[in-house]
Amino acid sequence: MWSIWNWRNAEVVKGEKRNAQGILDHSESYLKEYQNAQKQINYNDAVRGVGIVVRDRAGEIIGAFQMKMQGLTNALSVEAFAAVKALEFAKNTGLTRILLEGDALGIINAINSSLPDLSTIRNYVEEAKLQPKDFQLCLVKHTRRTTNGTAHVLAKTTLGIDDCSLD
Repeated sequence: MWSIWNWRNAEVVKGEKRNAQGILDHSESYLKEYQNAQKQINYNDAVRGVGIVVRDRAGEIIGAFQMKMQGLTNALSVEAFAAVKALEFAKNTGLTRILLEGDALGIINAINSSLPDLSTIRNYVEEAKLQPKDFQLCLVKHTRRTTNGTAHVLAKTTLGIDDCSLD
């Protein structure tokens, strides 16, 4: 569905001519990459914490991490920091083929952009952009907040705990 919408906007807004076979080819390619990701990493943040959940292809939770954060008060900084921590967690646990999912579309778009980030969170965004080279496959994708609930609960419960890893 995203491919159709994206290609439609390219034609209507940018005036680029697209054909149906191109949409199909792009969709199939993206689906294959998605299916090739061995593990799905969901991350989320709350005012004072980060929650990370690792799932296998079947959607079963196989690992989790949560940590308290201090010193970050800006919502974008917290979300970008959470993305960096999720990538670090995946790397440190030996994952090689991942799908990183977060619910902050602006952060996901910034990480996926080939342009340098010039925002106030550029340090986190640029660090997140460098980390995919450490994986055989690393896709970074937006997910709806409603599908990121477990990671959000982990993030919210960090207030009374020390950093915790469950793998």
